[in-house]
Amino acid sequence: MKVKKKQRKLGLAAVALFTITLILFVWYEWGGGRNAINYTEVLTLNQEVFHGTTITEEMLTMMPIDKENINKAYLMSAEQIIGKEAIHYIPAATPLVIEYFDDANVVLNEGQVIAQIPSSWITSMPQTLRRNDKIFLYATDIPVDRNEEQEQGQYQTATSNEETTNVEEDAAADNSTESLEDDELGEMIELYETHVAYVKDGSNNEVLSVSSGNRKNASSTVSSVEIVTTADDFKEIEKKINEGSFLIIMYSDAHEIEETENLEEEGEE
Repeated sequence: MKVKKKQRKLGLAAVALFTITLILFVWYEWGGGRNAINYTEVLTLNQEVFHGTTITEEMLTMMPIDKENINKAYLMSAEQIIGKEAIHYIPAATPLVIEYFDDANVVLNEGQVIAQIPSSWITSMPQTLRRNDKIFLYATDIPVDRNEEQEQGQYQTATSNEETTNVEEDAAADNSTESLEDDELGEMIELYETHVAYVKDGSNNEVLSVSSGNRKNASSTVSSVEIVTTADDFKEIEKKINEGSFLIIMYSDAHEIEETENLEEEGEE
């Protein structure tokens, strides 16, 4: 009897093991198990979108991608980009990253306004400046030489020997808050810190990067800058200009700042 009971238990265990194995096999092959183990779902578009398109929930879908090919920059939450604008053409079924999008509109707090900095005030600014960049305005006593502007539209600074020094966009792209040489721009006084509302060309069209991650490839040449400020703050800037100063504009990439702040918040948690 004991032998039969033992055999019966072994038989039941074998049946149970076979059943579990069969269930796992069916789950892996036909129940989504393969995707759950080998793939991660990332956010993508179910249709192509063009520059300036505002992203809606209906345009988005999830797409499985091999975990070995996953990029940590790929988005997995639709909330991150719903309501934002595409900054360039994006084909359907492309894994999405935040750099493909920008805020659709400039949002102003109470008391804030958008003001254009007259080009006659500016002695130096990078051509790689874009909307939402965090900018730093410095005052200097070295004026711009309007007769020596480059064909690309970059401003130049006048020097005592009437030579000109280019404000290179490479410096702005690699380290956009790095100061130029003191002997090129004279004494620099930090004047104001804010965000760019828009950068525009000579036809009043917004200047945009036409390819992701490459600020040098722009839709046009920057001619004017519009900033987020207040009426009182702008009067203070104008007062400095009336005293004989000119502006040097430097910037930090808004997306890089946001990413750094997110990492700092995660570290604190």
